[in-house]
Amino acid sequence: MKNNTDLAREQLEHLKENEDYKFNKLTFNEIILEQYDFFQEPKGHYDEIILNDYQQEDLLEAFKVVMTPYLPAQRILVVGLGNADFNADAIGPKIVGKMEITLDHLYLFIPRVKGQTGLESAEMVKSIVEKYQIDLVIAIDSLSAVQSDALYKTIQINDIGIRPGSGVGNYTTAIDEGYLGCKVIAIGIPCVIKVSNLINEFFKYVEGFFSENLQGGQNILKVVRKDPYQGELDEEKKQFLMGHLGTLQQEERYHLIEEIMNPINKNYVITSKDIDYRIEILSNMISICLMNILN
Repeated sequence: MKNNTDLAREQLEHLKENEDYKFNKLTFNEIILEQYDFFQEPKGHYDEIILNDYQQEDLLEAFKVVMTPYLPAQRILVVGLGNADFNADAIGPKIVGKMEITLDHLYLFIPRVKGQTGLESAEMVKSIVEKYQIDLVIAIDSLSAVQSDALYKTIQINDIGIRPGSGVGNYTTAIDEGYLGCKVIAIGIPCVIKVSNLINEFFKYVEGFFSENLQGGQNILKVVRKDPYQGELDEEKKQFLMGHLGTLQQEERYHLIEEIMNPINKNYVITSKDIDYRIEILSNMISICLMNILN
């Protein structure tokens, strides 16, 4: 996907609503559900739950709306993709690890990663699907985002499947209906962002910082400040205050940063310092939602 993002809402820059995709929005108090149907490849339906607050009851209601069209299914396999020993990649195994089998039609599987087993996750999942005649696979994995605001605050659910590791450049066999021969739902939570995307985002905040200052804002360099800087500059001010890089379009600047960082192996994939706390909360909440809906 563009700019190494896995999120639908970060793919819309060059698309037109009702021509390239259809959009719907629902709210559950502080939780927002955005629904996208893309008409171009990869065609499919994406639900993205935006968490402005961690409220279990509201998240469950949103999950029910999203999951109901795929159910019931006679045999369901829930797969926790990723590396449980590395928190930025552990959300899938942690969610599945918190679930319990209470009915005969539900199966749970944590395949680990190829570096640990020598086996591709998709191949192991396919063997289980064939042996137990699975009707529905729910694959859960970490995603990569373009904007840091999406980290741990978005849950994507789509019906086209997932390619483990693709968001950070590790290309493996896709876990999708074409490969497995059964319906696949992918649940992903953005837990990492590339340095190139973070640097690109920094320029947006620099522009907002200068814009607020020029509009007579108060002392905005406060340690306690939490809201991102807002506002835009005209081209002349961008050139004067931010130089040539500041005048580039976001996508142009991103590709330039990639050209600089990739050859010297400095385009790291990073996460936030509160990852342990975020992963624990989200894995608890999502596992509760899935147990409630699937059993």
